[in-house]
This record gives sequence, structure tokens and C-alpha cells, in this order.
Amino acid sequence: MIVLDHVEKIYRSPKHGDVVALEDIRLEIRRGEIFGIVGHSGAGKSTLLRLLNGLEKPTSGRVTVNGITISESSERELREVRKKIGMIFQHFHLLWSRTVWENVAFPLELAGKSKKEIREKVDTLLERVGLAHRANAYPSQLSGGQKQRVGIARALANDPVLLLCDEATSALDPETTASILELLKEIHRDTGITMVIITHEMSVVKRLCQRMAVMEDGKIVEQGNVETLFNNPRHPVTRQFVESLITEKAESEQHTALLRIHADKLDRLWSHLAARVKQGVTATILPDAAEQDDRVALKISGPKEAVQDAVEAISEENREVISHV
Repeated sequence: MIVLDHVEKIYRSPKHGDVVALEDIRLEIRRGEIFGIVGHSGAGKSTLLRLLNGLEKPTSGRVTVNGITISESSERELREVRKKIGMIFQHFHLLWSRTVWENVAFPLELAGKSKKEIREKVDTLLERVGLAHRANAYPSQLSGGQKQRVGIARALANDPVLLLCDEATSALDPETTASILELLKEIHRDTGITMVIITHEMSVVKRLCQRMAVMEDGKIVEQGNVETLFNNPRHPVTRQFVESLITEKAESEQHTALLRIHADKLDRLWSHLAARVKQGVTATILPDAAEQDDRVALKISGPKEAVQDAVEAISEENREVISHV
């Protein structure tokens, strides 16, 4: 489906010198798969994306998409190729003066479709992304997740064979991100469309992609099956991304119990908690909590199950639960 053969991209500047954006990129993305490209800012992800949709041409090497060598195509040929490439953007890129319905209709109008075709297609797409009830709303009236759903519907309007997602969830909160990723999964399952996911978030790749490539300083430093790279990362950059995901997951699973304990029970309480330190449980006496009737406020934190186990273990002691977070 997509082949990048020894691709190099150099930006020439007589004043500032040459900037190597991509160096010896060798990559093959199979038809029908969801492929992730991960890297920090400046790694070369955006430049690579612009080569895939023909907005940039490589300095050397070949870029082939759906059997067409777009690195050697004319502008007229590229316009035809782009009709079958959908784009989803980080900041949505919607037309603010148009309604949701009109935004999705726009690429169909450009393609010269009839009014009947446009009406049927737009209605179907809005139903698919769950926005049929917001067809007459304007982008300013939508949440971030709804705006991205409009962007997805618009990207699918011309039945593309390739969907390019450029940091499509970076501007969204975790809950909305999860719903957008689930929508993309459903679309892939129903259509079999090839997807390329450009992101700096390992969690997105882990949830959505089958294979991935990791970029750093314009190079692909590691690529392969997502599970394989996650379980056995070889390059330091890949390890860094994996570690960040593990940390993020651990933080999201943290649980806190706030208790008020009689001060004379603390010694016995510590013995209950000491055995759970290896489970990640920590206990802190809150310094700004005023003692009331010889009681102190205590915060117990850690993995949810371990915290619940610790609270149960001290349930025989005299305490009052203030709240659980």
C-alpha cells in the first residue's frame, strides 16, 4: 500500500545551511493495517506525512502510495491521488462559517457530486460518527470531540483508501480520546481502510495500531509489531516511550483513601501498612489537618486494590472515613 524507499528530505537554505528533515527512510505499510508513527516534536513525523499526501517531494528516494509513485507525479496526477487520501488534523481545520452538515459536504462539492449523492453520503456519515442530531450546528457550538468527529466524517466523504491521522487526539481529554480511538477502530473494522497514525502518544499506538515505527532526528530508529516493541524495546527512544506509558498507566490507577485515626492507634497502624509498602502503598499524616479529639488525618495512596486491602486491614481500629477518592 505504502512504500518509502531510501527517502531523504533536505530543506535548502543559503542563509542557514541545509536542514536534513528525513534521512534514509525505508518503510512499508501494508494494505488494510493501522500503522503508527511515533516520535517527539521535531523527529520528522510531519515531514513524512507531507510526503505521503504529496504536499512535499523527497530530495531523493521514492514514495509510492496505492501503486502510484507520487514522488514523481505531476500536480494534476497528485490532485487525483489526494481524492483517495483522507486527512484528520489535530486542530480539526473545520470551516467555521459552515454547519456540521456543510463541512462534511464540502469535499463532495469539490469532487462534483450531485446534490442527491451529497445528501445521502453526508447523512450516512453523520450517522456513523454519531452527529446526525448536530447536523445544523456550527463548529463553535461543538465540543472538541464533536469537532474531531466532524473531521473524521469529512475525511471519509470521498471513500478514501488511506486515512492519515496527524496527532488526531492530542487536543482532546483522555475520555474523549478513548471514544475517538474506538470510533476509528469501528471504521477500520467496517471498511478495512489503511490508517497511518502520526502521534507522540504511545498510549494511542498501543490502543489502536498493529505495527509501528519510532522516529528520532529524521530517522526511523525502530519498527515492528506494537506488542513486540512494547515488550522488548531496543532503542533508547522506544524505551522512553514505553516507560512513559507505564508511568501514565500507573498514575491513572492510583487510588487514595482519607481517614481520621486516633493518635494512639498510629503505632499499630504502621505495622499494618509496612507489609504493603512493596505493593506501592504509602501513608502520609496530613500536616495541615488540625487534630480533633486526639485524632489525626491520614492519607493512604497507591494502586486501588492495595489501598482497599490496607483500609480493610485496619478496619478493626477506631477510625472514621472522611472520604475515598
